[in-house]
Amino acid sequence: MVAAGVIIISPDGLIMRLLTQARIWDAIFYRTLFLGITFALVLLWQHKSQTIKVFSGLGKKGVFAVFLLTAGNVGFVAALSYTTVANILVILAIMPLFSAVLGWIILKERVANRTWLAIFAEFLGVVVIFADSVGGGAIFGDLMALLTAFIQAMTLIILRSSADRIMIPVFCLSGVLGAAIASLL
Repeated sequence: MVAAGVIIISPDGLIMRLLTQARIWDAIFYRTLFLGITFALVLLWQHKSQTIKVFSGLGKKGVFAVFLLTAGNVGFVAALSYTTVANILVILAIMPLFSAVLGWIILKERVANRTWLAIFAEFLGVVVIFADSVGGGAIFGDLMALLTAFIQAMTLIILRSSADRIMIPVFCLSGVLGAAIASLL
């Protein structure tokens, strides 16, 4: 599933980079709007006439996850405006490792020794990227990508800690909220 996710999302940065005529808020608007529409269609397909009822079960965790995911989506597009796609993809690859650390801290999950080694290796890779970016002026974009990875990992922890199935409604509302914010800007 992780490999499939990477294959699906990897072209995202390249596609966003091709949008040379779009301003950052335009890109955020369309990216999040289509995210919201896609997940709304999934919800309609799954729940049909009961779709609205699904949103009432979000609770505080779900609402917090909506805001975090919205911030992560905005951060991703903002990072694309200030650094390379390659840097973003390498930095975002640390998201599962952030999830492991946050799961260990917040959910008291056990982290395998090989995961700690992977965390250390990925940390070294991110340090190399940041060292290269300091002189090249891409540090802000790299920091945005790192913040995005952390926010996305935090969102995953919240979704995992919720007993209810709130992931699809969270993604749907996050897309709608992101598009609404971007439309104002």
